[in-house]
Amino acid sequence: MSSALGIVCRSSGVAMMLGVLLTLFTMLFSGLLVNPAAMVAHAPSWLRPLAELLPACSFMYYFIEMVRRDELHEPASTSCTNPDPKRSDELHEP
Repeated sequence: MSSALGIVCRSSGVAMMLGVLLTLFTMLFSGLLVNPAAMVAHAPSWLRPLAELLPACSFMYYFIEMVRRDELHEPASTSCTNPDPKRSDELHEP
């Protein structure tokens, strides 16, 4: 996204500032800096539907959820075993 800003803007300073602001707003609305439930609770009534959708519009929201899932839940398969015993010559454990 920041690369696209660098192409669109003529000045590198403006592109850098827009990239930083975009990153800060993305971190803010993804739930990294502010709890999304608190953001919805403190939003005016006419802005609540938008406040509920903001985390889902941020790509960092999905990244944070992926990291949380990987850290808190054990992966489905952590071993290097071959599921088919007939083909044991293809996969060797270290």
